[in-house]
Amino acid sequence: PSPAPPSPPSPSSPSAAAARAALAGAYALLALIAGVQLARVHRRVPEYGWTTQKVFHALNAGVGLARAAAFGALAAGAGPGVPPPPGRAPWAEAALDAPGLLFFSTYTLLILFWAEIYAQARSRPTGALRLTFLAANGLVYGLEVGFWAWAAADPAAAAGGGPRRAALATLAVASAAAALGFVLYGGRLFLMLRRFPIESAGRR
Repeated sequence: PSPAPPSPPSPSSPSAAAARAALAGAYALLALIAGVQLARVHRRVPEYGWTTQKVFHALNAGVGLARAAAFGALAAGAGPGVPPPPGRAPWAEAALDAPGLLFFSTYTLLILFWAEIYAQARSRPTGALRLTFLAANGLVYGLEVGFWAWAAADPAAAAGGGPRRAALATLAVASAAAALGFVLYGGRLFLMLRRFPIESAGRR
């Protein structure tokens, strides 16, 4: 008979802890790179304050730090494997969801940046784009806060995993929508820039 396949490492095994520590280090490195980029941009154009590019780098650094802290805590044995079991304290649910929310804001901000460039090149108004960005982020954050409040107010529902599943489903739908916008506006901007003549100022 053929030998049985090796079982995956348990969440508390040394190999799982090492993997989480490696992920924590990788995310910390990404946060450092984003912080260096932010410092470079600010040093180059300090007179413009918090531009979209600076906010983008700051959010990237925040995402990296949040992920590094989460994986570092798991590697140190502060919690079980991922995903966490239902019934975790609401503040812990919020801490686990925070990196995903920051990631959503980071890349919807990038989509906004691209959409504004595309609209300005087409001589179209851009005010509605910022309102859409704020409304989308407000909706996602509001839903997540509602799920945390649900878990806090109804321990039985939290123990059954209802609020956690709803929060994860919301983040999944929001991430899919952000990916669609990324492809849509990134593709539009790419195709528009390809039509610029090679000798134009924007391509030199």
